[in-house]
Amino acid sequence: MVLIRNRPGRRSASCRRAWRPAGFTLMEVLAAMTIGTLIVMSAVGATRALTTTREKVDRRVERAAEARRALEAITGALRNVRRDASDPDKPVVVGYGDDGSGGGRINLLVIGDRRVRRDGSESDHYETSFFLSPSGGGRMLSSLMCRRDHALDDRIEEGGIVTTVADNIVGLSFEYRSAGQWYREWSPTELQPPEAVRVTVAAANRPDRDSRSMDTIVLSTVVAIHAAPRQAGSSQNEQQGKPAEGGPGP
Repeated sequence: MVLIRNRPGRRSASCRRAWRPAGFTLMEVLAAMTIGTLIVMSAVGATRALTTTREKVDRRVERAAEARRALEAITGALRNVRRDASDPDKPVVVGYGDDGSGGGRINLLVIGDRRVRRDGSESDHYETSFFLSPSGGGRMLSSLMCRRDHALDDRIEEGGIVTTVADNIVGLSFEYRSAGQWYREWSPTELQPPEAVRVTVAAANRPDRDSRSMDTIVLSTVVAIHAAPRQAGSSQNEQQGKPAEGGPGP
């Protein structure tokens, strides 16, 4: 039998591999940490970008919804403008220019079956006004308000019930078409209704810290007025031979 002995102080390659300590070197750990940090930073950046984009889309959808709500309320009232047969001298449309609140004002004589007040007797004709009013909450911009009363008169800020139609409305304008021309006002002394009314509504949100300007969305439409024209000789002035005053606004 032949015995083979290793020389003292030397080990075989298999022994050296078996005794190698397990784990990662410092360079491997640093490389792994760097790669992990880059992956986390990329994920955080992508998440922030997605969140910002979603917030912008949500704000734009909200603005569009508010503008659409305001426009539908006004156009619905314009489509229901009717003349009161018992009082033909009463105007059915009265339009005012900018009153200092950033928008115009319109007063309409509309027909409807919804009472302004539950108690008391009312006819089916109502005065409906639309105008802008600054919000007192501080977080909102101006709001579109609707005032409903049981009679159309020259006291446009008295009586009736005022409700909020839409928030964050920053622009409201009306134009009135008659004889092929557009007017920015319609005089209360003009008893004939305009042929059509152009309504323009602008909605916006308050700018955030990252944006200094407001992102505004504008909607506009033209509504034909189907109120019956006033018949000549129906007023007391004309029956007595007196000329009627009035005319479309400038």
